[in-house]
Amino acid sequence: MSMVNEKDLMYLKDLIAYRDDLIELRKAFGNRIGAEKENNGWVFLRRYTICSNKHAVLLKKDEKRDKCPICGGPVNIVEETPSDDLIQRFYDLLKQQEIVEGLIADVVTRFPEFTNFLTYIKGIGPANAARLLVYAFPPQFGYNVNKFRKYAGLAVMF
Repeated sequence: MSMVNEKDLMYLKDLIAYRDDLIELRKAFGNRIGAEKENNGWVFLRRYTICSNKHAVLLKKDEKRDKCPICGGPVNIVEETPSDDLIQRFYDLLKQQEIVEGLIADVVTRFPEFTNFLTYIKGIGPANAARLLVYAFPPQFGYNVNKFRKYAGLAVMF
């Protein structure tokens, strides 16, 4: 195996961290505006209950509620679609995630561990391979696949 470029490894680590942050932000924002993946697209519908004391409590999908969980009073169920600006911000986050995943796919192909081994494992794409390379294949293994296999318990010992 050839030596791994330390600069590429650090760049890949930063990209993975950025992707993780983007996904968390997209999920949190999507939950707030009621984004839900349906078939091949996204549906935006926020459902919540509101009582006479103005307590607004979000509802999960297909959840129904007769009383306010805060004060116990009767509630009305409200369904609303977020503004077009908020929906556009959600799509911007999706686009940013796609861009970062493209950058990760470009960088991870520079690693012989990906091109020679990880590409042949079902379910391991560029993002998962990059995570493995960055977090489970650190410099203390000397970038040696056999040392990593032993550490991970994948080496057959007789």
